[in-house]
Amino acid sequence: PRLTGKIQVARGGKITFRSNVFEVRSGYLEFADSPADNPRMDIQVNSVVRAQLRDGRTRDYDVDLTVQG
Repeated sequence: PRLTGKIQVARGGKITFRSNVFEVRSGYLEFADSPADNPRMDIQVNSVVRAQLRDGRTRDYDVDLTVQG
């Protein structure tokens, strides 16, 4: 089977990755007459991730993540 069309990801949506919640900035999946298991995609998310340092202190990192392909 082949799919055609585009799915827009809702801005402000949430994605959890490794116990961190990321907020969706933008994104889409596009099926351009391709197999259903091979869409084009571009998803951009961000989060503030807290890390535990070896000396016991914590540090916050602003993480931007882009998935394309």
